[in-house]
Amino acid sequence: MSRELSTILKTSSVHVRRLLQTHRKKVIGATVLYLLFKVNALLSRRALNHGTTDKYDWSKEIVLVTGGSSGIGYCVVNQLSNRGIKVIILDLHPPPETNPYVHFFRCDITSRDNLADVGRQIIDAVGHPTVLINNAGIVTPPNSILDKPWSDITRTLLINASSHFLTTQQFVRTMVSSDHGHVVTVASVAAFLAGPNVSDYNMSKAAALSFHESLGTELKHVHRARNVRTSVVCPGYVKTPLHRSQAFGSVRNPLLRDAIGPETVAAEIVKVVLGAQSKTVVVPKLLGAVTGSRGWSEWLFRSLLDRCATASLS
Repeated sequence: MSRELSTILKTSSVHVRRLLQTHRKKVIGATVLYLLFKVNALLSRRALNHGTTDKYDWSKEIVLVTGGSSGIGYCVVNQLSNRGIKVIILDLHPPPETNPYVHFFRCDITSRDNLADVGRQIIDAVGHPTVLINNAGIVTPPNSILDKPWSDITRTLLINASSHFLTTQQFVRTMVSSDHGHVVTVASVAAFLAGPNVSDYNMSKAAALSFHESLGTELKHVHRARNVRTSVVCPGYVKTPLHRSQAFGSVRNPLLRDAIGPETVAAEIVKVVLGAQSKTVVVPKLLGAVTGSRGWSEWLFRSLLDRCATASLS
């Protein structure tokens, strides 16, 4: 038996050596690519987190979610509260269900006065939020730029982008003073790839992405709060009431056709929160290539835009 085993091992060893010699260049190439990928990930993680580490005690942390009563936000609330983490919802309407870890506050996040008043109530009743998830968003009925009502434009920009200024000013000052916290921005692939007839939505998500980048830079260089994390999550086409509306209902483009569930996006957001590190996440990962499309040759980028436009308008 031992001789047979020895023979098998020797034979296998010979075959492995021959296989490696035959595919030597491919093996070396794959190894180099793997190492480059790992080094790139390490450098990116270090750059995003300023080379610092911070500890989170989830029995004490408080997560605030705007627009947490439905869609992606509600899924985030459920996934966090089911882990025993305190969660605050800011929304105009209460969630379908709550549990002892969920605290709902009715609030218009586009009103500075209302937000300030509710902010004081939150501190008195629950405490200072240590994680802010700017999730609230709307989409208005589809119209071209020439026909888009001004009321739709201002409302979309207020809720999807400008409100981030107000929530950040209200809740992030304490994070800065303690050099501890995390701000998560929910943007969209639409920030990189603008489809027709939803220009206000595209613009608002591009603004939200820019806000996220500006906030991260200021926290590091202006406020010296290097432990306050900033992350952005960019979903593609999501199965929520927001995207099942008329504005997105006819989209047939392969990039957007296979819609993902809100639970999937929420799981990625929760992973970012629990990871306690700054990250940029695209959901699904397949759409990650789109985020670099603006660096492509102009003809290639325009070709992608044209295909998306043709598919969505067909």
